[in-house]
Formats: sequence, C-alpha cells, structure tokens
Amino acid sequence: MNHHGSGSSKVALLLTLMTALLGIQFVAGMYANSFYGSESGSILTVLAQSAHYPVLAFHILLGGFTFIVSFYTFILGVAARLRKSLMILLGLNSICILTAGISGLLYLSTRSALYTFSMAMLWLLAFGFIGFSQTLLRSSMSKAKS
Repeated sequence: MNHHGSGSSKVALLLTLMTALLGIQFVAGMYANSFYGSESGSILTVLAQSAHYPVLAFHILLGGFTFIVSFYTFILGVAARLRKSLMILLGLNSICILTAGISGLLYLSTRSALYTFSMAMLWLLAFGFIGFSQTLLRSSMSKAKS
C-alpha cells in the first residue's frame, strides 16, 4: 500500500508539472506561430532552421520534454498499479502530446492549417486528460486515506 501511495503522490506531482509545461508550451507556441517566418521544407530542414528562432527551438524542445514527462508518468502509474481508468487517461495524454508534436512538425514543414489546428486540438485534449487524471487521482487518494 505504501508503494501505491508513493506512486500516487509522484504521479500527482508530475501531473502538476505537466500542467505548467503545457501552459508554457501554449505561450511559446502562440509566439512561434505568430513570428516564425521560414519557408516550408523537409522536417529536418525546418528543425535545422529552428536554431535561428530561439522561441521556436524552445517550443520544440519543451514539447519533447513534456512528452518524456508524460510517458514517464504513465510508466510510473503502471508500476504503482493505479486504477485502469487513470492509466487510460495517462496513456491518452501521452498519445495526445506525441501526436501534437508530430502535427507541429508537419505544420512547420507544410504550413498547412490542418496541422496547426490538429496541434491545438491535441493540446486541448492533453490538457483535459491531465485535469481528469488529477481529479481521479485525488479521489483515489482521498478514498485510500479513509
């Protein structure tokens, strides 16, 4: 039981961290979307050009870091044997963050509005899954205390 409680508190902390990371990611993404002006091209070319745009480079790196944190949170939840419904939410969160990143890279290489729209929608879903996960986790933790 102690292992489960320890895992729950770590997951709760990581969910709070992801909320902050997604907030920062949103602001950096809006700035990058507004002011990044390179031509479309291959994803590798776009990534290389992002070095000339610090906010875009930060946005890309932060997206990668946010995915790593989300996936680690999912793995930690599996190891702590958290409720299946919570694990589904954590897994969907990781998938949304990864897919938003892929959409972002596709947007940068094609400049297609479809990809910037999907990136935004996936960000919203990830944010929602984090919120639902926090609510479910708090409920589980309060039941475990009583």
